[in-house]
Amino acid sequence: MNKEQNRSIYNKKEKYMINKRIIAFKLLLQENLISKIVNEKDFLDQIEKKSTMDQQERVAFNTKYATLYNKLHYEYKKCLINKRQKKSNLQNREYNSKNNQLLKEEEMY
Repeated sequence: MNKEQNRSIYNKKEKYMINKRIIAFKLLLQENLISKIVNEKDFLDQIEKKSTMDQQERVAFNTKYATLYNKLHYEYKKCLINKRQKKSNLQNREYNSKNNQLLKEEEMY
């Protein structure tokens, strides 16, 4: 029972990570942050089938796409950081403009 439960938890986590990678890959493609990746469609097809692969196929997949995984991870993190910075900058601008407006109003009185 415990082995089956652990296996199902592992499979759920693996599917979650695979889905995250697919979403990250599609986001990066959409924003043109990854350009000229060889076999990008093949990669998407293979990663969706990864949960049904046997051990040898997984090892072959991992060695074939290891550099792509690393590049994906790096670019995705960079994309998220840029989005956070843009959001933070916008919030700071809004806060500063509101603050400046309040200061001007106080000076008038």
